[in-house]
Amino acid sequence: MIAANLLSSSFTRMRRNPKRSITSGPQTLAGTSIVPSADSKDVDLDEEHMSDSESGSEYGSRQTTSDKPPAKRAKTTSITAGILLDDHGQTNKATSKRKANLSLLPTMPLDVLFEIFSNLSPWDIIALARTTKVFRETLISKNAATVWKAARANAGTPEGPPWLLEPSWAALLYGNVCQCCGAKNIQKLDFMILGRACTNCRKKHLVVKKKFESLFPELDRGILDLVPYTNVGGWAHGHASNSEFYWDTDVTKMDRSLNTLNHNIHRRVHGAKGALDAFRVEQLDKRNYLLENCRAWARWLSEVQFARAEERSAKQNIRMEQIKERLKGMGYLEQDLRFLYMDENAKGKAVVTDKVWSRLIIIFEPKATQARDDRLEYAMKNARRKRCAVIQTRYTVYKRTTHPFQWKHLPPLALVTLLDGFADLIGADDSVMFTTNAVEGLFEVFDTTLIQRSEELRQRLILAMQSASSSNNVGGMVSQAVPDTLQGGGSPASLVLDLATAVFRCGATTSASSSTHFGYLFGQDEVASHHCGRESLDDLWFFANFSCTGKSGARQQILSRPHVERPSRAVRAVEKILRLVALNPASATVADLDKKVGSFDVANSLRFGCVGCAMFKESGQFYRYGYNWRALVAHIDSCGSHNADINLFVLDSNQANEIKAFDIRDAQAEWTSKIWACSHCSEHADNLQTRDTVKVHLIHHHAVSDPRQDLDYVLLRGYTPYQKHKAKFRVLGPSQAASSKKNILTTMPGHAAVNSHSQAIPPAQFRFSSSSNNNKPNMYCLKCSQSSSRKFILQGVISHLRDKHQVQSPQFAIDYKPIN
Repeated sequence: MIAANLLSSSFTRMRRNPKRSITSGPQTLAGTSIVPSADSKDVDLDEEHMSDSESGSEYGSRQTTSDKPPAKRAKTTSITAGILLDDHGQTNKATSKRKANLSLLPTMPLDVLFEIFSNLSPWDIIALARTTKVFRETLISKNAATVWKAARANAGTPEGPPWLLEPSWAALLYGNVCQCCGAKNIQKLDFMILGRACTNCRKKHLVVKKKFESLFPELDRGILDLVPYTNVGGWAHGHASNSEFYWDTDVTKMDRSLNTLNHNIHRRVHGAKGALDAFRVEQLDKRNYLLENCRAWARWLSEVQFARAEERSAKQNIRMEQIKERLKGMGYLEQDLRFLYMDENAKGKAVVTDKVWSRLIIIFEPKATQARDDRLEYAMKNARRKRCAVIQTRYTVYKRTTHPFQWKHLPPLALVTLLDGFADLIGADDSVMFTTNAVEGLFEVFDTTLIQRSEELRQRLILAMQSASSSNNVGGMVSQAVPDTLQGGGSPASLVLDLATAVFRCGATTSASSSTHFGYLFGQDEVASHHCGRESLDDLWFFANFSCTGKSGARQQILSRPHVERPSRAVRAVEKILRLVALNPASATVADLDKKVGSFDVANSLRFGCVGCAMFKESGQFYRYGYNWRALVAHIDSCGSHNADINLFVLDSNQANEIKAFDIRDAQAEWTSKIWACSHCSEHADNLQTRDTVKVHLIHHHAVSDPRQDLDYVLLRGYTPYQKHKAKFRVLGPSQAASSKKNILTTMPGHAAVNSHSQAIPPAQFRFSSSSNNNKPNMYCLKCSQSSSRKFILQGVISHLRDKHQVQSPQFAIDYKPIN
């Protein structure tokens, strides 16, 4: 029993490394000399190198030999044999170390070892046989047959084919490698051919019966009657069929066996004919035996595999519960430990001892901590969601107390939740009681909070104008556009922010271009109603990776919006437009400019063109781009190829109508957006509607038969768009312009008419403003080298092009251009 206990404790190490030698001593069993019998040399228990004979693929009779087995000798070796003592009768250190490593196991008597091995399972014996060569030779010998039979009986393993050795039958049942290529973890075993093969090998070696003649044209079809077959092909994925599949090497081996027997007959060997008949009968019996027992064997194997899976699952569950109990003892909850079911380190079968736990806690504790933090954060997200809902309801009540024209100046709900007091209330932990009285207290001083934010914004705008003024030359165009009130005079500074030259660009939006319309703001009213940023309540409060509580940098950055600057190029563009329409840049407001150019009067509104923009051709028609005054400012400031002092011109009525058609289309596109509200009531305080819906509301609820914008209903866009799409107008092409001869007048008063013999002189759509007379050189030749600084008058540059460059019909903006 002592030896049995020592042996059982070694099986765990054997299974972890079955090829490792368990002894460092001599490779023979003490007191005995075992020579493997002839039957044993066909048995190979090496898991990665199983021969065909071990799987029974040859289906031949067991080999016999005429050699006599060695004479048996008495086993006189005791369990204490081989222990070395020193001169004083004490065990030396080397022997103690060998004893601790179970090196005395090979020195035990065979009858004792066999008695111990008989209590093991077949898989344990296979693992033991793979440890050392001496154990292998001993366990595959005839003397060990009783050990294998006893182990098979202990495990309830069915009896194998009579022609197959016990070790081979055990290796076939309990192995998991492909017997052809050595691929591991092959669970399917085909009892009809007594083989375990991977899918690739089955596809390669299995031959369907109907293709036998094409693959083996030299063989007789009758040979298949002697070869076992299976009904599961290589491409069937384990599904049976009515076809017969033969292993190709079984067919060739059977052919060799028959050829040998037939050759003996041809040589007239005595009894050769009877040997052939006996061989055929034997092979037929083997095949029938396999067909009769394969179903029972497969059913047993399926039950065993299911039992193994159940046992493995039970051990894994025990290990999982042990890990959970240890983590729960550290303060974690069951919902914090769900990650264990996806962690491979928790799916083992070993018992979680203190030593094992010292390794696992390093892996599991950070994950459990993260799961607990996520759980607490999720609970806080739900709490913050409910608190935001209460604030949203109260904010709607507050909006109903204000006029709809003021709603565009009110901050969005997401921004309100970040204000002082609101952010602390929403982000407080569970220990802080959240009450509606606290919310009411914040809204009692909400007017004061908004006034304070408005004053802070006004100061930032004034500072931006001062910074822009100081960055330019004193007395220059921008400096002149800033009135004395801002430069130290005594007029109210708030009037300065209403000037048309009070143009700002929001740094939180994309730089404006002719197709982008959110970047530029004109006057403090547009700035106050501009709420940049697209953060929602989910972005601010419900995402675990982002928190705006406290004084975080992200929260302060959002609260400090809009981040405006005053671009000098845009200011200079506004000044040019004001002078072009005869308004004073130092005193004209945004409302004055809108009224002058008629931005909201489609019949009389003005549109503008830019000299720097060349014509282009689409579908056989030539076009140029046109702008309303806001779009023109954005175009000049954002177009890097244009000089800030580039000349502008006013379009004629026909060209302006083409541009206004684009503006009208942009305006109509907003009619279907829910950004409209009734100005007679607070019905749409929390539910903005489309323009038509609001007009229907006015007719039915307020008896307004002809609702008018900005009187009966209001657009709560928050800003005035300057152009959403690139607007274009038609112009004459080069050939058409060359055939028309007109007198061209500049747009500025005091300019004389310039006679032209062709379209070489700029047409009306290319007029530009200038403060000089016609005798001053103000033209460049575009055909000359870029380094040339020669200047011309209009008639001079035309003559120059004809004489110097042989351009008979010079084109404006193509062959020559004005000095910017």
